[in-house]
Amino acid sequence: MPTLPTFDVTQTVADRILAAFTGERDENGQALTPAQAYKRWLRMNLASRVRTHEAENDSLFTELK
Repeated sequence: MPTLPTFDVTQTVADRILAAFTGERDENGQALTPAQAYKRWLRMNLASRVRTHEAENDSLFTELK
């Protein structure tokens, strides 16, 4: 399975990012670790971006405007 490009951050930045995801829960109310919550957010945002891009570049979508 391919790995997507990533970027490196300092420990201070990583701590700040993960702190933003503290206390989140999944759809069933189960607590998520900050890393799990971050990965969920990243997947959702990447999927949304891809769907938006595909919709904008879909010829049928364009022709129906």
